[in-house]
Amino acid sequence: MAAMLVLSISAHTLYATLDLSRGEQRTLMERNENLLSNLAISCANPLLTRDYGAVERVLMLSANNEELRSLKIFNRNGQMISQVIHAPGQPPEVIFDVLNVIPPSGQGSHFFWKNARGETLDATGFTWAADRLVIWRSLDEFGYPGSLQAEVSTEHLKDDILQIIRGGLLAAILASALSVTLLLLYLRRPVAAIRDSSRFAGELTSNLGEKMPDFVGPREIESLVEALNETSLWLYTKEMSVTAAKLRLEAVFSNITDALMTVNYDDMIESANSAACELFGWREHELVGLSASTLLPEWGARTGAEHPEKQFFEARASAHGGRSFPADITLSRFMLYGLPYRILVVRDISERKQAEESMRQARDAAEAANRMKSEFLANMSHEIRTPMNGIIGMTDLALDTELTEEQREYLSMAHASALNLLNIINDILDFSKIEAGKLTINQESFSPADLLRATVRSLELRAREKSLALNLHIAPDIPFAIEADPGRLRQVLINLTGNAIKFTNAGGIDISIDTAGCKQPHCLHICVADSGIGIAQEKLGSIFDAFTQADGSITRNFGGTGLGLTISHKLIELMDGNLWAESKLGLGSRFHLILPYRPVDTETDDIEPEAQPPEAAPPAPESAPSAALNILLAEDNPVNRALAIALLGKLGHQATLAEDGAEAIAAFAPGRFDLILMDMMMPGVDGLTAIARIREIETRAAAVPTPIIALTAHAMQGDRERFLSLGADGYVSKPIRLDALKSAIDEAVNSRIS
Repeated sequence: MAAMLVLSISAHTLYATLDLSRGEQRTLMERNENLLSNLAISCANPLLTRDYGAVERVLMLSANNEELRSLKIFNRNGQMISQVIHAPGQPPEVIFDVLNVIPPSGQGSHFFWKNARGETLDATGFTWAADRLVIWRSLDEFGYPGSLQAEVSTEHLKDDILQIIRGGLLAAILASALSVTLLLLYLRRPVAAIRDSSRFAGELTSNLGEKMPDFVGPREIESLVEALNETSLWLYTKEMSVTAAKLRLEAVFSNITDALMTVNYDDMIESANSAACELFGWREHELVGLSASTLLPEWGARTGAEHPEKQFFEARASAHGGRSFPADITLSRFMLYGLPYRILVVRDISERKQAEESMRQARDAAEAANRMKSEFLANMSHEIRTPMNGIIGMTDLALDTELTEEQREYLSMAHASALNLLNIINDILDFSKIEAGKLTINQESFSPADLLRATVRSLELRAREKSLALNLHIAPDIPFAIEADPGRLRQVLINLTGNAIKFTNAGGIDISIDTAGCKQPHCLHICVADSGIGIAQEKLGSIFDAFTQADGSITRNFGGTGLGLTISHKLIELMDGNLWAESKLGLGSRFHLILPYRPVDTETDDIEPEAQPPEAAPPAPESAPSAALNILLAEDNPVNRALAIALLGKLGHQATLAEDGAEAIAAFAPGRFDLILMDMMMPGVDGLTAIARIREIETRAAAVPTPIIALTAHAMQGDRERFLSLGADGYVSKPIRLDALKSAIDEAVNSRIS
């Protein structure tokens, strides 16, 4: 403050000194300019009358001024006419001299500063190097063409300026001394308070909770003392809080069940809790200072800059004595005093790993059991379908012979029973495939209206047999074509409608399709309503469960496995739809189906008309194809062999028999047979091996491949694709139907020809 005060006074004094100096300069210039103006007026008339004596007298009178050193008059040509010289300490005198100069042009007065050598200075104002001031005054305005010149000494001006500087400097010194003295006297007590505050602040960490004496004076000092006292109390409170928090943290750190350690920037352990000592088998003083890589061999690979700040991973940890164990690791990074630190949390997961291993073994056992179940189902399918092939095929052949009415009735009943048994087997296989997650949904474009009409037509005969009305209602806003799985939708509709026919004794069944029940775009609502026996309310929640029926007596009265609704419900779920029922006992049932679909652009997509379902398909023609074929038949089952020969004979083909794959390979020669019917499950060399051997023979002989049709009781999902990918050209599942066999033969032969 004192320095600022002195600086302010000095600056003011300097400014005042400069201002007074400039004032003295202006006064000098104005005084002498007025003198020349008066001389110009006085000398004008004598000069015009050429009275030079009068001019000299006027000049002599004016030259008595102590500041003037000379007065001169020049004519228009710059020749000096008259001159008065006033030397310092001498009276002025007239001195005649010849002098030619060039006066400055223009009216008014002109000022020039010159040094002691007579050189004109460039400065427009006074400088300390100026020895004199030369003033020119034009006489033209007074009628005489000439100029008046005066030389003024700067000694008096310099003396005046020196006096001003001395006075200003003295005033600045006195004012500064007085001001600083008064300031120090005024600030003595506040400065002492500030000094005490500084000392108190320096000792604050060792005197927490103490207070300074209250101060009465400038508000700022009072605020400082109050702030220091409050800070002392606040720091004391915070110190107590930090101490308590530290104690709590140490308690948590010591009692946490997981091993917890801090690792510094040199990868050395700085602290460890008791759980870490217990887990790794070291004492705390042994663990502290140990490299983290000793406990965690993967430490170097996990602490690079490319890793995130917080990591969770599993690794093998090493304990004292070379013991290792699986560990769950949490590794966090933080900065302390600008250096990277890490928190390492380790948990022994040996028990969890043992449990996971037990679960894995249980899972593997479950998967093995599931595979065994699938293999069992596949084998059961094959073993059941093989005799069913003989039963259905032979009854078909027997029904084509001359029979009595009683014989035809018995055979028809046996044929129907075999077909029912086959449907039950198909239901069980479908359910098994759904449970195993192996049933897939195939998206195809089709007409929903055509599919419903074809489905209803296929069930009309069953409805007429019970004198039931079967009605179909199609809303006008139903899209012409959609994309979904028509096969699975037909399966669900046949099941729901078949159940409605089965459980209805009088009245009828109404099937409707619309979009009224949909809460989302691109979906259809299908309802199958009947007037049958109905379902009790308490049973509605379980009708879609496997092997469950509304009443145990239904099995006796109506038959069935209890899988139909379960399969339908799961199929609709696979198609992202919903199936539910509304019913009252004795008042019929209503099954609702919501089916989402993908819209189809009917202008760009060709929609094939819905094919007639197998139940409504007309019987296959028994006429032979245009050309008889020489066929190699490989079949180990004698009944199926006899059935296949009979069916081939009905189609007009000639068959060569082979009882297993080895005989088929031995009988085969390139170009000998037009077609091969190959059973897949045969003792010794199975069908797939026989197909591979035959294809090798054809490749070595560079012969045209012979069409091979897989003849098998394997009818599970993916079997057809598997056999075709392994060299077969066609696929016929058992029980063998004449129309299916004929279609497969024609397709295989035609595909080879094309």
